[in-house]
Amino acid sequence: MEEKTSNYTIKNPLQAGAALGGVKEKDRSWINEFGKQLGIGFQVADDILGVYGDPKVTGKSADSDIYSGKATFLMLAALESADAKDRKILTGFYAGNERSQEKINEIKEIFNKYHVRESAMVTANEYKDRALAIIAKAKISGVAKEELSIFSKFVVERNK
Repeated sequence: MEEKTSNYTIKNPLQAGAALGGVKEKDRSWINEFGKQLGIGFQVADDILGVYGDPKVTGKSADSDIYSGKATFLMLAALESADAKDRKILTGFYAGNERSQEKINEIKEIFNKYHVRESAMVTANEYKDRALAIIAKAKISGVAKEELSIFSKFVVERNK
């Protein structure tokens, strides 16, 4: 999974905050792995919202990720699970230029057929749990652990 998103959404801001807050570099070594794990969980959760989120809450169409041909966890999970016929439909859609509502609905049906939303939710929570395990071992205050735990849960369980 790409780490770019985990870097700019989670890891780098946490490192910057810790540095600005006066935390010594030797005392923040855990942040990189925590940020990586939580950042990937964030991205998978974001992929779910990009297809299944409520547009009134997310502020964007639930078709936008599919329409743009974005390579999401959902698409990759569908490709991995799909039979030959559905894999051909998926690869044809993502390789082609036809982005009709009919085709988008067909892609969503394939996603639903292979339960990729559920698979993505499990994966996002696995990454969140890895991040929480890192927090548990970090040499930080109990208050900081609690705040980072709340943040971790929010990042993965959010609806926008």
